Amino acid sequence: MKKIFFILLFFISRIALCIESDVFEYENNKVSLLLAEKEENKIALGIEFKLSEGWKIYWKYPGDSGLPPEIKVLNKVKSTIDIKWPFPKELYEKDIDLTTRVYENLVILPVYIKLLNNNKKELETLRLNLDFQICKEICIPLNNTFDIEIPEKNLLIVKNKKKIQDFEKLVPKEISYSKKYKKNGIIINEDNIVLSLKKNIVEEKSDSLNKVMAFLHHENTDTLRFVKYENNKNVINLFLTGIEEQNIDRISNLLAFVKLDNEILFWNEDKVILKEGRTSVSEFNILIIFLFATIGGFILNFMPCVLPVLGLKINSFIQQMNYKEKNKIKLSSLSIVLGIITTFLLIGLITYMLRILGISVGWGLQFQSKIFIITIIIVLTLFTLNLLGYFDIKLPKFVNKIINRKNLNENQNIYFKNYLTGILSTILATPCTAPFVGTAVSIA
Repeated sequence: MKKIFFILLFFISRIALCIESDVFEYENNKVSLLLAEKEENKIALGIEFKLSEGWKIYWKYPGDSGLPPEIKVLNKVKSTIDIKWPFPKELYEKDIDLTTRVYENLVILPVYIKLLNNNKKELETLRLNLDFQICKEICIPLNNTFDIEIPEKNLLIVKNKKKIQDFEKLVPKEISYSKKYKKNGIIINEDNIVLSLKKNIVEEKSDSLNKVMAFLHHENTDTLRFVKYENNKNVINLFLTGIEEQNIDRISNLLAFVKLDNEILFWNEDKVILKEGRTSVSEFNILIIFLFATIGGFILNFMPCVLPVLGLKINSFIQQMNYKEKNKIKLSSLSIVLGIITTFLLIGLITYMLRILGISVGWGLQFQSKIFIITIIIVLTLFTLNLLGYFDIKLPKFVNKIINRKNLNENQNIYFKNYLTGILSTILATPCTAPFVGTAVSIA
């Protein structure tokens, strides 16, 4: 009898492991993976986020800030992953003019994995790594590894399948599959941008819609905010604002998302219609742009992650006062600027290459990493002790040989020191922005 009991207990525990993975918890927020179906080499599961009040995670196209969840297979097998993204909620923070697309409370992201492994050995445990940001007052980057036991035979867990299907109904579908609407173009005027949909059936009376929302996405545009809609006899127009500083009239292949009650649709728009009176970025007064950028640069020096760095620059300038030749002082100061510009160009080049590869990147998030902050604290502490004369930082012999080969004396070496100071200043200071700097970056 005991043997039968333990056998039943074993099979029950196996099924429980298959149904739901270990739950990851952070500040009363819970994340788990739900296995719904296994059919040959195809696995259907859901990433379930149970979020406490005030917490949020980000959609595939998050808007002005944030990063969406990302999942990877850690097993040494070839695989493809397809994540379905339910239609999100739009948040607009008026005091800082920030628009984001988020999930709150409860959301399940349907995930479909296809294993392409040629090995005959059956995969018993699927190991998945989940990266995501969870936000309240600030955003916290989190990471967790989940293990899901995979049964040898095909399996269908009805409870989990139904949970996932409820959220899959909220995933936008291509507008060509809609029986009610078809795209009618995107129009840009002075104040806003309009997504227009044509009704397949002309209504005698246009009833009001209960749930209406629209998003427009393109990598080279800022996040637009939905403001209102018009439900006419044969068309529906959805208005978005926030395009005053965008060169959107020169952009093609815009991705539009709309929610009209139970109809959740998306489509690619190749062209936009530019109405008369629309002002492009190229028509902005270049002097005003430079004025805002200069004011932003001035304010930036008083931001908390910039002000401490000024000590490094001031120390360099004090050292330069020992030189009587004005040209040397000017060139040594210019070397700091060159270090800053070089670093920004390098960051821009790396960012551009990552964006081409389809990888979402941001800057400033490293200051939410404990390892990065501890490393920077150690580096700055060592620099401080060095400047106070407690110890000297000596270069390797091969570096000294190169310096001597180029006949760089102590006076000339200040250029190299200032160049490195410019690089360090950029790394420490770039996460801080001021209101005018945001405008300058948008123009750039």
